[in-house]
Amino acid sequence: MAESDSRADPSALRWLIGHELRSARIGAGKKQADAAQLLGCVQSRINSFETAKVQQPPEEVKKLLRFYGTDVDQVDRIVSLAARADQSTWWAPFSDILPDWFRTFIGLEGLATAQFAYESKLIPGQIQTADY
Repeated sequence: MAESDSRADPSALRWLIGHELRSARIGAGKKQADAAQLLGCVQSRINSFETAKVQQPPEEVKKLLRFYGTDVDQVDRIVSLAARADQSTWWAPFSDILPDWFRTFIGLEGLATAQFAYESKLIPGQIQTADY
C-alpha cells in the first residue's frame, strides 16, 4: 500500500465521491429526482450522497455512474474509492469533537501528495539573517 493510500480518510473520500457523482449527474443532464427514481429512494438520499453527508455504497455509486453514462474506467476508479471510504482512520477516536468541515479537511490533507505556499511579503525564518 502506498503512503498516500494509508491516509485515505473516509470524509475526504466521501467528499471526492460526492463531487464526482454530482459532476457526472450534471454532465449527463439528469436531476436528483431521476437518480432517486433509479435507486428507488428519496431525492434527499441522492443529495446526501453528493454532499458527502452519508457514505455512498459502492453498488449504488456504480449504478448511478452507469446511469449517467460515465466511462467504465472512471466508474471502476470511483467505485474502488467508495469501497475504501468505510475504513477507519487515525483520528476516529476524536470524531465526536471534530466538526464535519474539519474531518473533510484532515482527510484532504491525508490525500495530498504535495504542498505549495506562496508568500509575497514574508521571508521564511530559515533564510533570514541577523542583518535582515
